[in-house]
Amino acid sequence: MTTHPKDIIVIGAGLVGAIQALLLARAGNKVIVVERRSLLSTASVQDHFSSRTVALSHRTWQLLCGGNLWPSIDHCAIDTIHVTEQGKFGSVTINARDVSVEALGFVLSNTDFECYLHRLLKAEPGVEILEASKVQSLHQSTDKVTLIVEQQGHEQEIIADLLIAADGTGSAIRSMLGLTVDERDYQQCAVLANVATTKPHQHKAYERFTSAGPLALLPLSTKQDNGHVFSMIFTAAAADKEWLHGMSDEEFLSLLQKKFGGKLGRFEKIGKRVVAPLMLTVSARQVESRCVLIGNAARTLHPVAGQGLNLAVRDVFELASCLDSNSDVGLALKEFGEKRRRDQVLVTRHTDLLARAFTQKSWPLRMPLSVASSSSFLLLDFLNPLKRKFAQVSMGHHVPLPR
Repeated sequence: MTTHPKDIIVIGAGLVGAIQALLLARAGNKVIVVERRSLLSTASVQDHFSSRTVALSHRTWQLLCGGNLWPSIDHCAIDTIHVTEQGKFGSVTINARDVSVEALGFVLSNTDFECYLHRLLKAEPGVEILEASKVQSLHQSTDKVTLIVEQQGHEQEIIADLLIAADGTGSAIRSMLGLTVDERDYQQCAVLANVATTKPHQHKAYERFTSAGPLALLPLSTKQDNGHVFSMIFTAAAADKEWLHGMSDEEFLSLLQKKFGGKLGRFEKIGKRVVAPLMLTVSARQVESRCVLIGNAARTLHPVAGQGLNLAVRDVFELASCLDSNSDVGLALKEFGEKRRRDQVLVTRHTDLLARAFTQKSWPLRMPLSVASSSSFLLLDFLNPLKRKFAQVSMGHHVPLPR
């Protein structure tokens, strides 16, 4: 329990905002959550085969378990990651046993996880929830933040010591603060869907780099699937967005088979497809006086390495730790920025480079990733120290746990 309780507003009750609010409330702070939607208590998705998923790293699993926030829902452990490049010889295989962990990561239903967190929010005494609400205005003084929030046609004023914005890539709070964003349009789109194969996944994830962008398949646990379902991220050129969207399921499965090959047998079923543009978006600043941006409001990464949510969770836990140990909010935010900067820069650059290296042929983009050429793939697979370092970053173990 913190010796420095604070009044804190969290904007957004998605995964990142909900975790942040729960950590702060359990530390003894008074937390008000402002969410534009109505909170979920039970999953409304009947077709679990088509539900969205999230991939959590081993470090995220450690943090959530330590914070008593690991969800009691179905999840699938990733025991092995297999990385290849289309048309090239060689591969990299990383096993959990290579790095002495229970699993490299876990794949969960996004909706089920969010429902679990929302139930915890509703049961948490230190949390007040304003559902179906919208922030109308924001004002900062030296030591306070004042919001005008509209809910069902009624406006109310809220004053707090700190505002944490977890309201997504198009953050309204970021706009109200006048913060600009640096953007990189990858000229790519991603097709997101769940797919079933004739061969079981055996808890193995696949990352295949192609000339159009990466293709990721993550093992998934759904009801009555018998271990044959994957969560898929299929990257393609932005110009192909309408073409991909207009494909029949049979046509898309045929294209997927051609891109991936026959290692998993035949791709025989696909759930609802979502096609989305891919961009890197980074706020000019994460902290602005008494306001701090978290998650996609601060930075939205390419999904190639599955690092966006995991990076955000590390931010969330560090921010809670800094606020717990400092009576002064300003000092806490300064400490937070100093502690998190290296990890944020490293992961953002690493993800950006991976996203571009296999679709742009010009030097020097491919040079730093020469490890992904055919001969170096084989070299990496035999050099355990190098492979272990690669795995440490993927699992989030390159940074220490917060205090």
